[in-house]
Amino acid sequence: MRKIIKSLIIAIFWIMISALTVNADLINVGDTIRFFDREGNTGGGEFGVAKLPDAITELFRTFCVQRTEYIDFNSAGFNVVGITEYAQLGNDRIEPQTAYLYTQFRSGTLSNYDYMPNTQEHINDANSLQKAIWWFEGEISSYPSSDTQADLWIKEANAANWSDLGNVRVLNLVWATSRSGFAAGTPAQDQLVLVPEPGTLMLLGAGLVGVVLVTRMRKRVV
Repeated sequence: MRKIIKSLIIAIFWIMISALTVNADLINVGDTIRFFDREGNTGGGEFGVAKLPDAITELFRTFCVQRTEYIDFNSAGFNVVGITEYAQLGNDRIEPQTAYLYTQFRSGTLSNYDYMPNTQEHINDANSLQKAIWWFEGEISSYPSSDTQADLWIKEANAANWSDLGNVRVLNLVWATSRSGFAAGTPAQDQLVLVPEPGTLMLLGAGLVGVVLVTRMRKRVV
């Protein structure tokens, strides 16, 4: 009986771990993150993201939702003050089309996107995707018609007809230290992130309840 209970506890534990890690970035309000300059040279993404105190390990790639806010690549990083559906300045909700494009990008299935590191095509695609995101977020006034790939992704996102954001949210950031002409606590350039889906959170809750019940059962048996 003890072996059965032990196996159940282990199984529930791994369900909980899976629930936390599938399709989600393990970033929380109160964390400090830093950025790496990756492919793209528009003043936006791709950016690599690490969570301090580990300032070296890249966790995921992201794109920004604002054009006139700033970040840098200093290891002091930025404090996460919110994980919301909105850019913190202007309280502007991100568009479902942005969520669609970022979801496809993160799943590695965005059509025609070159994921090969450091190729010119990857740089070009990062620029085009950032332009498409900025277009949907109202950060550029002229439609990027001269960028064929950005145009195609804009049309694809519109055709997808998403009405919600899925598990895409916005990291609301402030400068962690005073540098680069910004005082600590000043709003920084907000970035896209993936959060657990509601179904995943329910699964996690069920796992926690299961652990409690199995633990109580084990105490009674013992």
